[in-house]
Amino acid sequence: MKFLLDSSKILKLLEPVPRDSSIALYGAGRSGKDLFRIIEKHRKDLKVTFFIDSFASGHLENRKVFCKDELDFDNLECDLVLVISSSWQEISSFLDTQNFSKYLLIKKEPSFSGWGLTTEATVPWKDGIGNDTFLRTHKDLKSGFKFSGHHYISDNLDNTMYRHWVLAFAVKYAIQFSNSSDMVLAECGVCDGMTAFFALRELESASMQGTPRSFTLHLYDSWGPMIEDYLSESELGLAGEYGSLDIAQVKLNLEAYRDHVIFHPGYIPETLQDGREQPSKVDFLHIDLNSAGPTLAALDHFFPKMSRGGVIVFDDYGLDNYLETKETVDSFFSDKKGLLMAYPTGQALYFV
Repeated sequence: MKFLLDSSKILKLLEPVPRDSSIALYGAGRSGKDLFRIIEKHRKDLKVTFFIDSFASGHLENRKVFCKDELDFDNLECDLVLVISSSWQEISSFLDTQNFSKYLLIKKEPSFSGWGLTTEATVPWKDGIGNDTFLRTHKDLKSGFKFSGHHYISDNLDNTMYRHWVLAFAVKYAIQFSNSSDMVLAECGVCDGMTAFFALRELESASMQGTPRSFTLHLYDSWGPMIEDYLSESELGLAGEYGSLDIAQVKLNLEAYRDHVIFHPGYIPETLQDGREQPSKVDFLHIDLNSAGPTLAALDHFFPKMSRGGVIVFDDYGLDNYLETKETVDSFFSDKKGLLMAYPTGQALYFV
């Protein structure tokens, strides 16, 4: 737990601990030892009486280490237990089952929280390899992107970073492994064009380095309300959503790439067979249709055209309110040779 290296943050977390308290440290590994030393140096008023461990007993820093199973939490001889462990969630649940409330969690703040995901792990775009384009795109998204209708995702765009990083990663993967000098991408469910913006930025960056030589993005969306004709019985509550979208705003958002984008307005599956210029092969496909029937239609249409080494990204795969979409995707790929990887953002990537 590297955050223990910053004693000022730890002392801030220790402020609620009353002076002259006797305490036990739940966590008898390196983190427990580090916290003990911080307390010894900066909170001399506190008395660490013993350590607790979930599995082992013994001694640490001349204090007794008790296995949790050895203790009677109704008669614990200390004023407060400080939980300092990467397993704090399990420990907290255990203490709650013991009806023990005299504990304080000493843990770092989440590194990311948003779009259904909260994690303490280092985010992949921090000090990562090849994330410069992604970070610039996110900055430009926040400063210059316009939305045609109000929806909660636009209220705090930092909440979307993990979702967009997964999308950008998938595009970079397709660029490298589909081995196409002329990249063709398709997106079904465009909304205001945020994910298209990230895809186009990654393509532009790679193109400036020589691969691909050219790129085209086909965008499919009704830019109108979801209607019952395309929804299953369990999805009928979605009817009317996204009615405020405006294709004109999407075109403004993606104006810099107008020579690389082909718009297919209308409802899937009709727009897949509407006579407009359709891709004969696809290196990257993004599906964000919020409904199972159109998702299956898109897969039936595009999967035979997918390049080896290409990627399909599903936006709604792991979200409980789109369970029928997940079942549809799982069924479609049940006899296919590619690999489907689910992400904790709710997305899933299928590697062709």
